[in-house]
Amino acid sequence: DAFRCCSLTELALPDSLRSVGSHAFAGNPLASVPVLPDGLTAVGAGAFDPTVRRPDSSGGHNILSCDTLQIGSAMTDLDPAAFAGILFRSFSVSDSNQDFSSRDGFLMDREGSSLLQCPSDAGPEASVPEGTVSIESGAFAGVSGLTDLTIPDSVTEISDTAFSEDPEAAVPLIFHCSYYSYAAEYAYAHGITVVSE
Repeated sequence: DAFRCCSLTELALPDSLRSVGSHAFAGNPLASVPVLPDGLTAVGAGAFDPTVRRPDSSGGHNILSCDTLQIGSAMTDLDPAAFAGILFRSFSVSDSNQDFSSRDGFLMDREGSSLLQCPSDAGPEASVPEGTVSIESGAFAGVSGLTDLTIPDSVTEISDTAFSEDPEAAVPLIFHCSYYSYAAEYAYAHGITVVSE
């Protein structure tokens, strides 16, 4: 917490840096999203979240934004909430990365079968990439303004916490999917509106 809530406005991460812990730089009025070094291997929850306040409730700054978050070749461990407080439209992952990939702007596992995270500023409509098999915990938590989600028949597993940390929380989304698909079955079980494609 050495750099938490300490009024940093600029942050240049050194190439030698290997990990950024949870909330390591949170609560700072950063002017821009820091560039992640290619050799960075891990980012903890809320590492750069500018909205975090001090224990005395002071501080807390505007959300950061950027078009694309670049994930380097060495990244192996990303907390689902690593980029809390940052609005972005897409992920881009180095082709050399052995653990992650990006498809249609989503963060995926290396094989492209598990959807790990949706960009936080994906817009009102998003489509899970064809061939996706599973939607993992936290994949859509914290996504801003999403109202309609198209899910292909290839999806056969959706985590109960894919949309919220609370598995009982209402999911204010409309699923666009096949009537007999796993996604439709999940939606009916969780009180989510379905529009059959």
